[in-house]
Amino acid sequence: MNPSDNPMSIPCSDQVQLREWLILALQGKKPLPKLTPDESNYLGVIRLAATQPPAQEMLKEASFVLLEEFCTQGAGEISYAEGLLLFSARQAMPEVPLLLAEFAKRFASLPNVSLDIRRTVLGILADELPLQSFEFWHEIFLQDRINHAGIALAGALAVNPFRAVRLLPMMPDDQISGEYCALNLDLAADELHSIDTQINFVKNVQGVLKACGADFAHPIWEWVSSK
Repeated sequence: MNPSDNPMSIPCSDQVQLREWLILALQGKKPLPKLTPDESNYLGVIRLAATQPPAQEMLKEASFVLLEEFCTQGAGEISYAEGLLLFSARQAMPEVPLLLAEFAKRFASLPNVSLDIRRTVLGILADELPLQSFEFWHEIFLQDRINHAGIALAGALAVNPFRAVRLLPMMPDDQISGEYCALNLDLAADELHSIDTQINFVKNVQGVLKACGADFAHPIWEWVSSK
């Protein structure tokens, strides 16, 4: 069978055609080798691309062009946009974190970008190398102190845990936020290289807790007490 006649194949002869195929595939409008019906479409695209090595590099280029287009306005159907973001992040392109960081800085001027998309973008940036700066995560935190607080704190802790402690008094005053923060503080402490540095970090956290809301601070007091 000619590959072009196979319904489960990736067209590689033309970039425009390939981008059109990728859009439809991420929307679930192309047959994909998915392990379960509810599996994300982008995983099916990755699995199919692995069977067609010539398509892999072309898909990188296609996904980046689509990602640039999406980041211009941030508009689009949510499941497609999330699939495009996650697919692009898996392509190991150094340009992707740079593009997404600039996109994230513009969230405040793009009210049509949904909270789900913002969370997906920020989650990718928190996981991808190179790490974003403390200043970046501080700016993201200030954009939306309720919805960005947890991921911004996690990102700040990853890059500069001692400076990140300064964000604690500004966190939302609820127990769920405190529990999430305590988990991230514990992970950050484990990454510190010496016992003395870990002890100093815990003392820094303890030093700011009196300035935090009581509901938020309670789970963190418990974490501090366990150290």
